[in-house]
Amino acid sequence: MTERDTVFTVTVDKKNSTHPYYRIGSERGFFVNGTAGGPIMMIRGQRYIFDITAPGSTFYLTTSDRGGVGFPELITIFPPTQNGRILYVPSADVPTNLHYQSGNQEYMGGVALIFDNQDDLNLHRDFINLRQSENALVNQQLQIRLDFLQKIQGFLRHITVRVLPRFRADILEEIRKGRAGGTEMEGVRAEIQKSLMSVQQHLDSLDNRVDDFAGVVDSQLESVATGVGAQIERIRREVEGIHTELAKTTETSLEMLREEIAQADTKAEKSAQRALADTARKITAQQKTQFNNLEESVAIQISAVFRTEESRQKKTLHKTVLAIVDPIIEEKTRRMRAVNDIVSGELIKSVNAQMAQTIEILQSTTNMRTERLTKEVDSLKTQVASLKALVERMLRQRSQDEI
Repeated sequence: MTERDTVFTVTVDKKNSTHPYYRIGSERGFFVNGTAGGPIMMIRGQRYIFDITAPGSTFYLTTSDRGGVGFPELITIFPPTQNGRILYVPSADVPTNLHYQSGNQEYMGGVALIFDNQDDLNLHRDFINLRQSENALVNQQLQIRLDFLQKIQGFLRHITVRVLPRFRADILEEIRKGRAGGTEMEGVRAEIQKSLMSVQQHLDSLDNRVDDFAGVVDSQLESVATGVGAQIERIRREVEGIHTELAKTTETSLEMLREEIAQADTKAEKSAQRALADTARKITAQQKTQFNNLEESVAIQISAVFRTEESRQKKTLHKTVLAIVDPIIEEKTRRMRAVNDIVSGELIKSVNAQMAQTIEILQSTTNMRTERLTKEVDSLKTQVASLKALVERMLRQRSQDEI
């Protein structure tokens, strides 16, 4: 609990005439801060403490003005309680017009109203005070009129019960004794007529006084109604002024907010442009570095491929030449050794000539294969150069697109 929390102390006692459900439902009712069935008024989003002491009568919030067993139309976010302290914060989805009732007996509570702001609550409170003042004044005037009518009824009852019977008894007594002759009877009749006229005049006067009093009461009620209407009109104008001022203040605040948002958008756009330019520069530098690294890597890989291919071709050519020449040499050597003793020097020359011719053929074949391999290597270099030029064009195009 904090200092800003509003506390509603809820107790149970026998209803009095100020309870909104006096003589309806249960004889007992809820008292809120000492007022029988007093209204509970709250503002959405604010904190309220309900300090409940109601043994035998479970206090709860509902949309029903009756309540009773089973908690009809229960507002579930407010837990039903007989004894304890409940912290309640009305939310935006809670209905405006509620009631607080008992989950055990009927018609024990009163109204619970939820407002959006303090101005609406104050306006409703002023309206209730005006209605209460009007009702109090009307009740006072009605009580005065009732008291006056009761006095008139008492006077008429006195005449009817005491004066007229006694007067009638005196007349009958005079007639019975025979003392009321013709002339005397006329006098008695005149006296009776005079008395009756006096009573009638008195009654007419009372009726006139009642009518005058009714006129005064009606005039006072009309004056009260006029005063209440004037106060309500004044409050309405004040509320309209408040709403107009709030609308102006809200529009000014919205305009300032729009300007702040526009400035923030401009700053954010400039910051984004600077960040984009910085990022582009960084990306360009990174791409150049990556391209240089790629170029060096490609060059190294190409050199390695060339060296590997050249070494492999040389080894293959050497093996091929050896595979071709060695059998021939061996065969020639074997034959030379076989016929060495039987052939003449001319034969040896012929054989040597044939061997020289064979070696020339082998050399010619080796040169042809070496030239073909050189051409293949040159073609591979040309392809690598084309690939390098393509990579450079792609990098330049990407840099231009990002800028």
